[in-house]
Amino acid sequence: MKRTFLAAAMALGLLAAACANSSSAGPGDGASSRSYPTTPDQVVVRISTGGGFVAPSYSIRQLPQFSLMGDGNAITPGAIAEIYPGPAIAPLFSQQITPDGIQAILSLAETDGLFAPSRDYTDMGSVGIADAPTTTITIVADGQTHAFNFYALGELGQKKPDQMSQQEFDARTKAQDFATKTGDLSWLPAASSGQAIPFVPSAVRVFVSDYTPDPTVTEPAIAWPLAVGLAGFGDPTTGAVAGGGLNTNNGLPSRCGTVTGADLTTLLPLINHANELSPWKSNGKEYGLLFRPLLPDESGC
Repeated sequence: MKRTFLAAAMALGLLAAACANSSSAGPGDGASSRSYPTTPDQVVVRISTGGGFVAPSYSIRQLPQFSLMGDGNAITPGAIAEIYPGPAIAPLFSQQITPDGIQAILSLAETDGLFAPSRDYTDMGSVGIADAPTTTITIVADGQTHAFNFYALGELGQKKPDQMSQQEFDARTKAQDFATKTGDLSWLPAASSGQAIPFVPSAVRVFVSDYTPDPTVTEPAIAWPLAVGLAGFGDPTTGAVAGGGLNTNNGLPSRCGTVTGADLTTLLPLINHANELSPWKSNGKEYGLLFRPLLPDESGC
């Protein structure tokens, strides 16, 4: 009898472990529960904004406003003080969300129409605004990806433009509701979200260019600490770079590489001490560097 009970307990334990290691969380007891990816490098919900009339040097460092990963890790940008020069790398924060909290976010996405077929709302004519960015909302659940692009999301106010359909205006209003609520998760069920803590990236994208000083600011040079010098670091950016349309002919960084592992452990304290105008010295020459922390699903340049 004891052996039979032990065997049954072991079988249940193995079954529970197999379920815990699954790459997709299955529906819970609630009728509206949805399955979603569960590994740390898989996106469940992401809200990102890009394009518009901004400097390419800003575009290549731009980060998503909200990234909910499969393990419940919600990553958001931190506030940046309005000082000049600004920090060398943008701060990120991480907040752990329980499965109940993830289901609540997915339920909100459903309420706000984000489980409909993917669609673009990017007609400038219907918006009547020029040079605005486009916001992309992506939901991954039930084995499907729902992606929506909204040009000039949140810039219309509460009045529908005459040239815009009511259907598009309603979709935009609901999408803005979702974007606003993911920016403050205090509405989630009690105990379903943890304290926000600084997010330490496991990889950082580094853009390298010749150093052009600002005549109004004098910054001390920082010695580049890695074995590979900046003259040969990374690869030439002969075309588009992830996160922005970088090209060698527009005066922007001409090389891009990714730092990980022990090299990042060495470099990151220096990055955190630097600012965006700090010159980096390597083999007797000064370089200008731009840094972009990578999220768990991102890699390379």
